[in-house]
Amino acid sequence: MFRLPPLRSIQVFDACARHRCFSLAAQELAITQGAVSKQIKLLESFYAEPLFLRQGAQVALTAKGHWLASEVLPIFDKLYALGQFGTSKDKIRIASYPSFSTRYLLYQVDQFNRLYPDIDVEIVLSVSHPELCDEVADLFITVEPGSDGYHSQLLFEEQLIAVASAKILPQQRPLTVAELNRYTLLVASDYMGSDWQRWFAHNGVTPSKYQQTRTFNHVLLTTEAAERNYGIALSCHMSVSQDLLDGRLIDVGLPSCPSGLSYYLCCKSRRRYEPSIKLFADWFSRVVANQLRRHPHNATTPQQRGVELTNL
Repeated sequence: MFRLPPLRSIQVFDACARHRCFSLAAQELAITQGAVSKQIKLLESFYAEPLFLRQGAQVALTAKGHWLASEVLPIFDKLYALGQFGTSKDKIRIASYPSFSTRYLLYQVDQFNRLYPDIDVEIVLSVSHPELCDEVADLFITVEPGSDGYHSQLLFEEQLIAVASAKILPQQRPLTVAELNRYTLLVASDYMGSDWQRWFAHNGVTPSKYQQTRTFNHVLLTTEAAERNYGIALSCHMSVSQDLLDGRLIDVGLPSCPSGLSYYLCCKSRRRYEPSIKLFADWFSRVVANQLRRHPHNATTPQQRGVELTNL
């Protein structure tokens, strides 16, 4: 005869699987740690095999535990969402990097607010990687996908494209690498080196010893300097997509270069079905996907973009 597992034990298991800690699960459920252990033993008895490996204060899922967690967590996510109807939040906070927020996210949030004026969206700037925490924000756009307890959706893989103001390239034709030494390269440098060093290495080109450069410590500054006619910068293809459409910047026609970073949209798994969070996440994902289809910027070789590269 078909038997349901003990439902209270399943609820306790859900909390333990997310926290990987019986004491934290007990705090969430407002019960004692002994009650948690009792419910887990009851569930293990039902399945006739262990679900957790005890490791001091922490616990790890067994193979059976992983299977059960993969089945249970989505169910509880949806049950939690049902509790939100009628009490939907009308404000969401989105944390991301300054360069992505000020040059791309700000415009998209404005478009979202025009469509859904009843939802107030607040942008939270994070100088470093956004801390995944409800106290910080509700949604996160980050290059570090969330850990256990967080749902992460890949938005795009970053490509660096060479951009400049139309005023310094009045001829309106693709720039060749041989012409680069006529212009100042706006270099963003960090602990990994500089973006132009990566670009030259990726494309197998040796820069001219006469090449003029100006160095900054953040890509937000190099992109701003490019807009002010100071030279040519490498920028994230998505971050400057609206600048390109509006004519504030132009793609100078050089091959792109992968930065090695991927951007994710993250939120706490338990909250992903909250109406306002789900509405924005679904809408924003569609916007990014549509822009990538229209302007992929994923040609990373000279041949793909029809550009002839020669050492300078």
